[in-house]
Amino acid sequence: MALQPQPFSGDKDFQAMRSILTAGMQASQHSGYVHIGDLNWWLYYILPAKNCDLRESAYVWRDGDAVLGWSLFSPKGVFDLFVHPDERRGAHRADMLAWTVERATERARYAGEAELSTEFVFMDDPVWSDLLAAHGFTPDAANPSLYTAFDLSSGLPTAPIPDGFTLRTVSGIHEAEARAAVHRAVFRKPADKYHSFMTTAPDYHLDLDVVVVAPDGQFAAFAQGWVDVENSIGLFEPVGTHPDFRKLGLCRAVIYEGLRRMQAAGATEAHVYPYENHDASEVYRKLGFQTRGKIIVYRKAI
Repeated sequence: MALQPQPFSGDKDFQAMRSILTAGMQASQHSGYVHIGDLNWWLYYILPAKNCDLRESAYVWRDGDAVLGWSLFSPKGVFDLFVHPDERRGAHRADMLAWTVERATERARYAGEAELSTEFVFMDDPVWSDLLAAHGFTPDAANPSLYTAFDLSSGLPTAPIPDGFTLRTVSGIHEAEARAAVHRAVFRKPADKYHSFMTTAPDYHLDLDVVVVAPDGQFAAFAQGWVDVENSIGLFEPVGTHPDFRKLGLCRAVIYEGLRRMQAAGATEAHVYPYENHDASEVYRKLGFQTRGKIIVYRKAI
């Protein structure tokens, strides 16, 4: 009997989706798997901010009690599919992709979109890119992201901040609006779901949400950290500095403090995925992040 995915139904399914990413990293340290922080950010901030119902956006693939993979649908024809490492070369993966593409096409047509895309295709993952090509997708490498890593096995530098500024972490849910305000200023997008994100994302920890507070009390910069404890890997997602406080070294300060906190939590390296053609890629290079590969988009016209 053909496998059928089940719509997202809560914490049990989140843990199942999370287990795919930790197993993928653990099996080979292969760059084809995103960090658990990405999953938290996508499910509990990005999709709610776009008013997407998780029961219609995330699906888990199971064979009995075994979790084989998961499909995720975002607006504008974007989808993701991650499978257990044992399924990377198996027939189930092709079947899962075929179902996901069919479902994504239906959603995209309903929304008036002209194409499908999947945005986390690591260029050193030919098994996945070849399968996408077999289903009619083509690479778009015009503005790739860089897969970068920072070695946490040794001591870390420090970065001074201007007098009157304070480097610390978010102290509680009561600071959700201040945290949302700096996020809005950086990305110029609403951040009204931030309180909900802080209280629902299972892997969110206040002591990894690093901020710089300006003399007037507003948050001037932030670096949201995540730690995959099973694989000892940290991630920054997202990072930003308020436009009014740039060129003061605040980004360097929150990143280095975030790295120290990841190291204290047991991480031996930290990842971040800046766009290659963006100023941030040079910032991370200067901070000590080393490029390990590139991540590109694969597209298909409907």
